[in-house]
Amino acid sequence: CCQEIRQTRGMAAEESTQCITEHEGFSEVCLARHALRAVYNRYHQCYRKSIPNEENK
Repeated sequence: CCQEIRQTRGMAAEESTQCITEHEGFSEVCLARHALRAVYNRYHQCYRKSIPNEENK
């Protein structure tokens, strides 16, 4: 639940909602495959780590 994380509680509050999934930018950032790939690539550049997924566990 997003309410367990302080930062997401704040973002949800900015939009006067209880759930981060109702935030204006949620679907554009968190559900967009290309945006997720860009963030993953940046994470990998910064930390030189891969994020485990079902295919490479």
